Amino acid sequence: MAGAMIGGFHASGTLTKDNVVAEGIATVPAAQEGGAQAIAEQCDVIFLAVKPFYMAPVLEALAPHIDTDRHLVVTVAAGIEIADYEDALPEGTRFVRVMPNTPCLVREGVCSYTLGTNATKEDGELMKRLLESVGFAAEVEERMIHGVIGVAGSCPAYLFVVLDALADGGVQAGLPRDLAQRMAAQTMLGAGKMMLEGGPGGSVGHPGVLKDAVTSPAGTTIEAVASLERNGVRSAFIEAVRTAAARSRAMADE
Repeated sequence: MAGAMIGGFHASGTLTKDNVVAEGIATVPAAQEGGAQAIAEQCDVIFLAVKPFYMAPVLEALAPHIDTDRHLVVTVAAGIEIADYEDALPEGTRFVRVMPNTPCLVREGVCSYTLGTNATKEDGELMKRLLESVGFAAEVEERMIHGVIGVAGSCPAYLFVVLDALADGGVQAGLPRDLAQRMAAQTMLGAGKMMLEGGPGGSVGHPGVLKDAVTSPAGTTIEAVASLERNGVRSAFIEAVRTAAARSRAMADE
């Protein structure tokens, strides 16, 4: 996720390579051998983009070097709540919890952000500018993050499964695989753009209305839609979102 966000920030021109310092955490001891101190000395905004099981030692290593007046700490990890970070870092630390997704790499991501207890209005404005440079950004209450993970954070994986299946269907129908993959991906991109721009005044359109516009009586599309409904595709996606959100809640309780 760190690579996707950095790549997006660079592509947008928001940040250059000179603005970014990265420290990899290959092992837990690596976080304790000067890496955290080096990051704190060189950076004003510190992104924590490690797996949740690495977070405790990283926070322990970072805490002694936090300057609450200077540093804004940002996490992109799932399953750890703001209160846990604020307990682990010095009192008064300014903190933001971000939930991005991997399309940030191509500046088409979705990011939510939630301000911690000590984060300022200016911190929120900075975060919004950064995140909007790699896609859509929305400030949400922390209780909503589980839903964000289900609908957006994990969603690229669902859509890749769909695209893979569509390509398989295209191959079965006689198309070369590379052409089937390209057609499926471009169609998904175009359908998303139609929805985002299809409402009154350029607002988000309703997917049901857009679907109805494509389905002719007794045509090929309505037959395909009926097949999807018979095979439980709609309920499968609802369950996928519910399951991802439930796992996020469970991780927060562990």
